[in-house]
Amino acid sequence: MKLSFRGQAEESQGDPSLITRDDVKTMRDVTYKKFVRRWEEVMDLPPQTLGPFTKPYKKLTRRLKVMPWPWLILVSILIVVGLYVLVGSAITFLVTLLQRGF
Repeated sequence: MKLSFRGQAEESQGDPSLITRDDVKTMRDVTYKKFVRRWEEVMDLPPQTLGPFTKPYKKLTRRLKVMPWPWLILVSILIVVGLYVLVGSAITFLVTLLQRGF
């Protein structure tokens, strides 16, 4: 017995557009097995270490994962102010040069 588009039971006449419940169960089993295999691969990875920079790296990434936009806006403002202090009013020349170069 197969289900038609309208949910009514029909006998299959070899129509490939109809999917049986067994087909769905088989697809779920295969998908689940692939998921479990991939999950086991990921869980076998050792934790990432960066030597003496591991603690600052973990603190930075923890904050960036939760709320990246405030940090990115703050850093971009600091970069702009720093460029203005270093280069002064020649910043417009520098920006124009970079725009034409790329």
